[in-house]
Amino acid sequence: MNADGRNVRRVTDLTANYITPAWANDGQSLVVASDRDDPDWEIYMLDRNGSNLRRLTNNQFADRFPSWHP
Repeated sequence: MNADGRNVRRVTDLTANYITPAWANDGQSLVVASDRDDPDWEIYMLDRNGSNLRRLTNNQFADRFPSWHP
Protein backbone atom coordinates (compact mmCIF):
# COMPACT_ATOMS: atom_id res chain seq x y z
CA MET A 1 0.00 0.00 0.00
CA ASN A 2 0.99 3.61 -0.27
CA ALA A 3 2.38 5.36 2.81
CA ASP A 4 -1.01 7.04 3.30
CA GLY A 5 -2.80 3.64 3.42
CA ARG A 6 -4.31 3.81 -0.08
CA ASN A 7 -3.89 1.22 -2.83
CA VAL A 8 -3.81 -1.86 -0.59
CA ARG A 9 -2.81 -4.96 -2.59
CA ARG A 10 -2.43 -8.62 -1.60
CA VAL A 11 0.92 -10.20 -2.55
CA THR A 12 0.43 -13.67 -1.04
CA ASP A 13 -2.23 -16.35 -1.47
CA LEU A 14 -4.60 -17.56 1.22
CA THR A 15 -3.57 -21.22 1.12
CA ALA A 16 -0.93 -20.84 3.85
CA ASN A 17 0.18 -18.63 6.69
CA TYR A 18 2.69 -15.86 5.97
CA ILE A 19 4.30 -13.97 8.85
CA THR A 20 7.12 -11.54 9.71
CA PRO A 21 7.52 -9.85 6.31
CA ALA A 22 10.64 -7.79 5.61
CA TRP A 23 11.05 -5.57 2.55
CA ALA A 24 14.38 -5.25 0.75
CA ASN A 25 15.97 -1.81 0.95
CA ASP A 26 15.11 -1.13 -2.70
CA GLY A 27 11.46 -2.08 -2.13
CA GLN A 28 11.52 -4.61 -4.99
CA SER A 29 11.55 -7.86 -2.97
CA LEU A 30 9.97 -9.21 0.18
CA VAL A 31 10.97 -12.09 2.44
CA VAL A 32 8.43 -13.88 4.62
CA ALA A 33 8.16 -16.95 6.80
CA SER A 34 5.50 -19.43 5.68
CA ASP A 35 4.20 -22.93 6.43
CA ARG A 36 3.03 -23.39 2.83
CA ASP A 37 5.13 -26.47 1.93
CA ASP A 38 5.95 -28.12 5.24
CA PRO A 39 4.52 -28.47 8.73
CA ASP A 40 7.39 -26.27 9.92
CA TRP A 41 8.17 -22.71 8.84
CA GLU A 42 10.54 -21.85 6.00
CA ILE A 43 11.72 -18.55 4.50
CA TYR A 44 10.52 -17.42 1.07
CA MET A 45 11.33 -14.46 -1.15
CA LEU A 46 8.98 -12.92 -3.69
CA ASP A 47 8.86 -9.91 -5.96
CA ARG A 48 6.92 -6.85 -4.81
CA ASN A 49 3.98 -7.74 -7.05
CA GLY A 50 3.65 -11.22 -5.47
CA SER A 51 5.26 -13.12 -8.34
CA ASN A 52 8.42 -15.23 -8.51
CA LEU A 53 8.02 -16.94 -5.11
CA ARG A 54 11.25 -18.76 -4.14
CA ARG A 55 11.93 -20.93 -1.13
CA LEU A 56 15.20 -19.94 0.57
CA THR A 57 15.41 -22.42 3.46
CA ASN A 58 14.72 -26.13 3.75
CA ASN A 59 15.29 -27.75 7.14
CA GLN A 60 13.44 -29.23 10.11
CA PHE A 61 13.70 -26.06 12.18
CA ALA A 62 11.14 -23.27 12.38
CA ASP A 63 12.60 -20.40 10.34
CA ARG A 64 10.39 -17.45 11.26
CA PHE A 65 12.20 -14.11 11.31
CA PRO A 66 13.77 -13.21 7.96
CA SER A 67 15.61 -9.93 7.55
CA TRP A 68 17.87 -8.21 5.06
CA HIS A 69 21.49 -7.33 5.64
CA PRO A 70 22.65 -4.09 4.06
